Amino acid sequence: MKRKQILKRLPLILLSMTFLLSCLIGCGEAPTNSPAAIIDEGSIEVKLSVETSSDNSFEPDSIGIFVDGLLLGDFPNPTVFREIRSGSHLVKCYFEYENLKLMSENDTNRVFYDSTSFSHFNIQVGSLVVTCLLNDANGDTISPDSVGVILDDDSLHTRKNPVNIAMLGVGDHTISTYTSLDSIFYISTTQNVSIEFDSISTLKLPIEVSSEVVITGFWDGGNRELPEFGLIFDDIDHGVVASPRIITGISAGNHSAMIWTKIDTFKLQGWMPEFEVEFGASTRIVIEATHVCPTVGFHAPDYTATDIDQMQHQLSDNWGKVIYLYFFRST
Repeated sequence: MKRKQILKRLPLILLSMTFLLSCLIGCGEAPTNSPAAIIDEGSIEVKLSVETSSDNSFEPDSIGIFVDGLLLGDFPNPTVFREIRSGSHLVKCYFEYENLKLMSENDTNRVFYDSTSFSHFNIQVGSLVVTCLLNDANGDTISPDSVGVILDDDSLHTRKNPVNIAMLGVGDHTISTYTSLDSIFYISTTQNVSIEFDSISTLKLPIEVSSEVVITGFWDGGNRELPEFGLIFDDIDHGVVASPRIITGISAGNHSAMIWTKIDTFKLQGWMPEFEVEFGASTRIVIEATHVCPTVGFHAPDYTATDIDQMQHQLSDNWGKVIYLYFFRST
């Protein structure tokens, strides 16, 4: 019974084996080269426009571009980046104007295979006018001709005062100014300023400055510096001070000073009846102290004289002796 069933199915078995054998023979040899892989890439078009007012905007000729936090450099506006791997990418760009970078917001761009996605930016701007003022302790104020500007921690270098920043991105910014007078460097405090679209913001940045006077005393014909001296400055007695003496917080204008000291039993004094101090400047004056009229107990200034016999006599050679000097006019 089983043998009859096998014989009945034998043609089907042979046909199946023949088909399998033909498939194996038809395959031939295996290929030596693998098929080329398909790279999943697309493109991004980046474009920037700057809007200065509701009815005025322009497109810069070139822009700087960041992709995924990496600065790619400056490119024509607009520009297309090809062979960008599919997926999400962060795109940002900027426009540079008078050493100032107008930065766009980040754009999350989704790139698809064999297609172009777009990152188009629009930066709205306003204007800012900054005035730097120098104030001294006496309420005097001047406006320097030029100042340095630091905006959002970036230096805009030196500009004419007041500083006019024609295009600044809408939003909050930080700004400070700096200048120098008579080799003294001054910087303002950093202030916040909010820029609104199509409007002009104004800001005054005061800098507190201090004029100073440096007083040095000499004696012995200006050859020897006094280590200390008494000082009267603008009729105010400062007592005995070390040399040189620095007085700060001085107002601009004319001032006076007088010094005195005592060497051995000699009293010396020096005067500077009038000198000018410039605004925010450091003024250096030198005062020479000389002998004043002697009083009882003071040593007389040393003196050398020639007698009628052409012999020279020095007063200090006769220290401790009673000296009688007789001055007369010869005829």
